[in-house]
Amino acid sequence: CEYFEWHCGEIWQVSPEAEVLTYLEGWHSASVPLAEFVSDSRRFTFAPGIGLAGRVWKSGAPAWINNLAGDDNFPRAGLADKFGLKSAFSFPVALSHQTLAVMTFFSRKVRQPDEELLQATDSIGHQIGQFIERKKAEHLTSQRDQLLHTMFESLSFHVVVLNRDGTITYASKLRDQFRMDQPLLSHLAVGTNYLNVCKRAASLNDNNAKEALYGIENVLTGQFPNFSMEYPCDAVEGRRWFAVQVDPMPPDHGGVVISDADITAQ
Repeated sequence: CEYFEWHCGEIWQVSPEAEVLTYLEGWHSASVPLAEFVSDSRRFTFAPGIGLAGRVWKSGAPAWINNLAGDDNFPRAGLADKFGLKSAFSFPVALSHQTLAVMTFFSRKVRQPDEELLQATDSIGHQIGQFIERKKAEHLTSQRDQLLHTMFESLSFHVVVLNRDGTITYASKLRDQFRMDQPLLSHLAVGTNYLNVCKRAASLNDNNAKEALYGIENVLTGQFPNFSMEYPCDAVEGRRWFAVQVDPMPPDHGGVVISDADITAQ
């Protein structure tokens, strides 16, 4: 915006808990001494309809003030005048008709409303909103995955997570240790396609592999809400029995979680 002689910009974020806009970030042209205006603006908050940013938040539409000193709904008029700011425009950062933030720009020149610019900001605001939402989703997914991993590590049975195509993306330490102790399972590491391993075993007439493949595929595709079975495993110390449970992961994550509990002693 500096190229178009908008000398200062700021982002106000919606605070749903307090129902106000709070100052998030601001910047200004290096050629104009506006650092104090930026810092002083941080102490303001705006309710819906109050100030330029509050009006945009309430209406959900861009707005323009060509004469800040003469606007009767601009609480920072005195502050703007002190630093020679004459005009401003603002637009919402929105997603699905919900305003997430408001962006405001100031000029030291008297600027008449530019309808083309206002129309362009409608598209820009939605693009920024989608970007913010993606970043929030990535952050929440990362937090959720860490929580799931912590939970899985605390369990007393073996856990593996498969993505949508059946590839192992996570294995609990207990499961990984058991895998390393069993020559027949040593190849079932993270990055291996679990379904392909089941298919190879099923092609050799392993009925347990056939049953497991059938259940896992149906949970992955949503045909089954979950699946369980019992199967034997010939280990070095003798035959052991396991109960396997297959459950879907959250929809936005996709895939399934498979848990195996040793029931030999039962």
